[in-house]
Amino acid sequence: MTHQAPEPSTNVLSSRGRSKRETILAILDQVAQLSEIDEVTRAIAHGFVEIGAVMAVLMVCDGEGLKVAAWWPEQVVADLYRLGTGQEFSELTIPLDEHDNPYVAVYRSREPKLLRGPEEVADLLFATFHGDPAIRPLVIEAAHGKAGAVLPLVVGDQAVGIAGIDYADDLTEGDLHLFNIFASSAATLLNFKRDIVSREAILADLERALDNERKTRAELNRAERLAALGEMSAVVAHEIRNPLAVIRNSLSSLKRHLTDCGQTRLLRGIVDEETRRIERIIDDMLAFSSPLEIRGTRIDTDELLDGAIVLAAQQALQSGAGKIVHQQGKSVPHVVVDARRLTHALVNLLVNARQATEQGGTVSVGASCLDEEGRLWVRITVCDTGAGIDPAHLSQIWDPFFTTKATGIGLGLVIVKRAVDACGGRLAVDSVSGRGTTVTLDLPPATDDDCD
Repeated sequence: MTHQAPEPSTNVLSSRGRSKRETILAILDQVAQLSEIDEVTRAIAHGFVEIGAVMAVLMVCDGEGLKVAAWWPEQVVADLYRLGTGQEFSELTIPLDEHDNPYVAVYRSREPKLLRGPEEVADLLFATFHGDPAIRPLVIEAAHGKAGAVLPLVVGDQAVGIAGIDYADDLTEGDLHLFNIFASSAATLLNFKRDIVSREAILADLERALDNERKTRAELNRAERLAALGEMSAVVAHEIRNPLAVIRNSLSSLKRHLTDCGQTRLLRGIVDEETRRIERIIDDMLAFSSPLEIRGTRIDTDELLDGAIVLAAQQALQSGAGKIVHQQGKSVPHVVVDARRLTHALVNLLVNARQATEQGGTVSVGASCLDEEGRLWVRITVCDTGAGIDPAHLSQIWDPFFTTKATGIGLGLVIVKRAVDACGGRLAVDSVSGRGTTVTLDLPPATDDDCD
């Protein structure tokens, strides 16, 4: 009886192939769930090792060259490259104009290159990375590979990078086919992820541009509104000032003709105080509407504060009677400011602080030196113990004509900010509802070159 020789079993090979295909699908599924490009490239490099490679290097094209994106095992590959070249692997970029470079050749041809035996692997490494041939035997020993391949990462007819793998056994056509399948699928995913990141970056840039355009338009609209308000304020102030002068002159004449009895004196005092209040409003409107022509003079900071305190104390207030205290500490430098404008600004701050402070409360004002990373400032602080500013209103306090008070027209802080900005300073407000408000003015100190 004749017995036929059995056909060579393919169960082991097909089982191993099927296992690798399942591994490839699992890896690609994992990569698809990643969002960061660094994570994607790292997972792809690791994937080549998962399906049989000893080592894997992933390089992607950045437009000018092939740049190392990921490698696995990370420490082994980095040490091997450092051994061969003395350089850090993460910094490697191969210019695309190196036409003789094997990696560039594979990228341009989009055809895989198979390496048979450790000698060819070593030749490729040194030809690609310009290593020192003297240590070639050490590299061959360290690589532990019998074969290898350089695989193009291709999407459609466009290469996006390459993968270099080192293999422990001889590479069969089946093994190479599986690596090519993984390389092709990984390239598609990588390109897709890069497109998403690119689109997200474009959308983010577009959103920033639109946001800047909206801010610019809002600033232009605000500037136009402020200009219109300034013109209107100048007209209104002028129209009110003329009849107000007539009222004051008439009041002065009445003083000479009326008997100075109790009721007459009271009514005359009310008229006098109210006309002064109108004059202060006119002064604020003119300060807001007039162009800033700064006349900088060197002035003693404490004298500046004393003058503002005297003027603020002289203004009779219908409500609020906080006491102003000048807290004099160590001597502070002089400042170069427009004394008239800054005094007006400080008076506005002090009057606001007194109005916000109840009977028995305190408004403290003082000056100190501030050294901010080598830059010196003279800091003026006005602090009250009043009710504070509602947090909902803090963002509006710099808007012209915004006020929550029954009296006033909401120009005080606007005038203060303009004056401080014009002097090269800065202004900040810190307020705690129910505990009070602190306003800080930082001004540059005078130098020896500033004239008295």
